[in-house]
Order: sequence, then C-alpha cells, then structure tokens
Amino acid sequence: MFDLLLIDLDVPHHTTFSRRSKSLGKIKYIEQDSLDKYLNLYIDSSGLSTHRNQRKPTKNKSWRKFHMAVDGKVHIVASELTSNKATDASRVKRLMSKVDKPLTSASADSAYDNNQVYSLLSDHLKNKKSKILIPPKKNSIASDKSHPQRNRNIRSRDRYGKRTWIKKSKYNLRNRVENTFL
Repeated sequence: MFDLLLIDLDVPHHTTFSRRSKSLGKIKYIEQDSLDKYLNLYIDSSGLSTHRNQRKPTKNKSWRKFHMAVDGKVHIVASELTSNKATDASRVKRLMSKVDKPLTSASADSAYDNNQVYSLLSDHLKNKKSKILIPPKKNSIASDKSHPQRNRNIRSRDRYGKRTWIKKSKYNLRNRVENTFL
C-alpha cells in the first residue's frame, strides 16, 4: 500500500505483528482534554476474523466484533472487543461510559435503531438542538412510545426519502468511522 502511495517507509511483515501482539498492550487513547469542548460522535462495529495457525488457516474460522466510537477528527474515543454474538446496540452503554464530553451530534447505522440507544445518546447531548442521526429501519413507524429524535428521523425519512434524508441531515459524515476500520 505504501508503494502505491509513493511513500518510502519500512513496514514490518505481518508475522512480526503476530509475534509481538501479546506485548503491545491496550490501545492508548488520545486524551479528551486535547480535543474540542464538544464531540460529534460516530459509532459502528466490524467483524474481525481470527484463527490460530497462520500457515494453514482452518475452514471453521472464528470471529469477534470490534465496536468503536470516533469523534469528528477521526480519533478513537472509545472501543470494545466482544464475541460475535454481541449485538451492536447492546454495546452503546459501555462505549458511552468512556466518553466524558457532551455531544453536539451522534450518528450510527440502522443496527443501533432502538429506543434504548436513543435514550443513552440523548443523556450525553449538549442541548436539545443536538441531533442523533440513526437511519430508521425499513418498516419503522413514528409512535408515542418512541424517542422524539427517533420519531423525527422517521418522519424526515418518510417526507424526503432515504437518499435525500442522508444528504440533508449530513448522515453521510458517518463514513468517518467506516474509514477508521480501513
């Protein structure tokens, strides 16, 4: 990849990373004091394939999920590694416990579309004008039991259509967390 980008850097072989992975320790996070006063938060997860033998990978590979919260400057604010059985929405409480600053906005994909996630995120919002942007699931209907921000997203999606809602709400900025996985 560095050759394609015309960058002259030595990159260790993957076996070097494998041997030294035990001694790497925990991920060091950027101190939140050095960041802005408020955060734009983007949440997502990705699957990580794992197997023991690098030379002969087994056919039955196991995998785990890596959940991550990233700020607007693409700094990892919180993360967690779980089993493949953990749902995305179930990890939001743990991720938010690691976030110390109020949010100006929060975005996640439709796997996080439930009232519990909206409630957890709204507890960290800076003010009532702050937005939670989670695309509603296909057959979602606004109701009195739903969180007000969820109802707003459902009504906006129904009024404008999904593509226009994504552009108008600036939900497309959520790709920052997707790019962090690369």
